[in-house]
Parts: sequence; C-alpha cells; structure tokens
Amino acid sequence: MQQHSHIETIYEVFSKYTLNGRIDKCPCGCISEEEEDKIYSKPLRVLGMDDLGLYCSEAMTIWGNEIDFKHFLPRLLELYEQHRYNGWYNLITIYNKLECADWKNWDKAEQDCIYKFVENEWKKLVNLSLNDIDHFEFEQYLNYFEFDELLIMWDIPYNSIAVENLVTFIYYYGVDIFYRGKKLKINKIDRTNVVLNFIQKTGFIQKLEAIYFENADLDTEYADKISVVIEMLSTTEK
Repeated sequence: MQQHSHIETIYEVFSKYTLNGRIDKCPCGCISEEEEDKIYSKPLRVLGMDDLGLYCSEAMTIWGNEIDFKHFLPRLLELYEQHRYNGWYNLITIYNKLECADWKNWDKAEQDCIYKFVENEWKKLVNLSLNDIDHFEFEQYLNYFEFDELLIMWDIPYNSIAVENLVTFIYYYGVDIFYRGKKLKINKIDRTNVVLNFIQKTGFIQKLEAIYFENADLDTEYADKISVVIEMLSTTEK
C-alpha cells in the first residue's frame, strides 16, 4: 500500500504535463505509424510495456521533448515497479533519460518524487524480499544515492530478510573480495572498507552468530552459509 500511495503521488505531481495532440518525432520514418499510434491508443494509466517500449528508448532524442517525457514518466515508473525483473528496462535507462531531461533542474517536488521512488525500490530489494544482489544492482542505484546512503537504508541487523540478503551477497562475493584481492569495486571505486565499517558498526557478525545457533538444526543450508560468512568476516577483521 505504501508504494501504491507513492505512485499516486507521482501521478499527482506530474499531472500538469499533458499532451496537446501528437508529439514531434524524427521525420525520417524510423518511427512507424504503428509504433507511434501505440502511445495514443489508451489512457496513460493503461498503457503497457509494448505500448511505451519504443518511446522509452527514443524519448527526447528523436521523439518528443522534456514536457512529453514528464507526461509519460509516472506510467514508465509504475511499469518498472510492476515488471522490474523481466529486463524491459532498468534504473540506469531511466537515469539516462532523466539526465537527458535535465532533471536536476526540475521543481523540487518532482525531483523528490524520483528520489523517493528509487529509495522505495532499493528498500524493497534489500529489506522486503530475498534477492541475489550483485554489483550491477548497486550500480543502478548509485546514480541516485551515495554508496553509504544505500547501506544505511539496508535494515541491518534487525530485519531478518535484510540480513539474509547481505549474507548471500558476502557468501558469493566474499572470497574474491577478501581472499583474492579483487576488492569490492563498484563503479570502479573500491568500497571494501565502507562495507566492513558498516558491518562493524551494525554488529553484523554478532547478529550472525546468534542466527547461526537459531538455524543450526532448522535450516542447515542457511546455517552453513552463515558459518562461511562469519569466518570470512572474522578473518578480515584480524
């Protein structure tokens, strides 16, 4: 319900941006009439991925302007929220379009909507469902927030889902990071010490030790992962 309410806020904030007839497009014919007709075929909130797919990739480069993009943006964000795992488009694609629209100079309320949307998506990813989070996930969100801000939003150590997601991340990437000297390079910047400081500050290892004993007999697979992660982190701390 919270995320639905925020989507409604986005629609409300951007509701003043309406289409007045057909929007300009490249005259060379690279956008067919069939594709063009799709974005006018239904009310905004009913347009689907197939209707907006080409527009999303061509917006403001060869199709329409910033005002037109603001009209479609609430639906584009809503579709991302609903279908983020199907690979239709990602937060980097959205960010590139926002940059093209010079969004850092938009009204504050409009910028705040974007930041809040991305914040909610990150919190859902790390705190509300189990996910195999990798470097690419971080990179998507780093266009909007600093790395330490993303860690602060990661609800460690009290949220069990958040804890398990971090366990999984370290379990799969920890050997490379801590033993093979590859470090945790995200966007070409070494983030290893930032993560280790976060782990120490949140008492993550101590929390894992307690969870290990809780799961030793109930979920042996998870307990084994926790054991490996504790060993990696304890060795790194010394």
